[in-house]
Amino acid sequence: MEQTTAKQCCPPFDPAPWEDRELVWENKLFVQDRVICFFNIPLNFGKIITKNMLLMDQKGAFDNEYLCLFEHNGPFAGTLHIAAGKEAEGLKYAHLSGTYFSKVFEGPYSKIGQWVKQMEKEVKTPPNTVGKMLFYYPTCPSCAKKYGKNYVVILKKIK
Repeated sequence: MEQTTAKQCCPPFDPAPWEDRELVWENKLFVQDRVICFFNIPLNFGKIITKNMLLMDQKGAFDNEYLCLFEHNGPFAGTLHIAAGKEAEGLKYAHLSGTYFSKVFEGPYSKIGQWVKQMEKEVKTPPNTVGKMLFYYPTCPSCAKKYGKNYVVILKKIK
């Protein structure tokens, strides 16, 4: 994980490597945890990510790149996926496989519904595929405010 200072908890985000790209994962390892939502708004996201990142740090389980994805499972639940470099005791894991198309959006979180509709329209999936979407928030709200940009990367499963 990249070192940050006390005043900067999230490194600046470069959207270029994520814009209109295909990512292919074969059993990519992620720490996984449940997030409570209220009508699609995550309530304990910060607490859950902090808990898991502290455990991952203590156990040396981080991946080379920081990647934290959120999957909406309905209006009252979501799943947090944090890329892991190895399995360690005390953490729950999941493996993700498939081809995902990523697109970068910038703006307030209130626009996520619009962005999802845009992804559905622009990124077609083959018949009988779920087209599951994962959301990558590269900075916390405080750092997004500090940098003056709030990026959200949406990854849609296409294969």
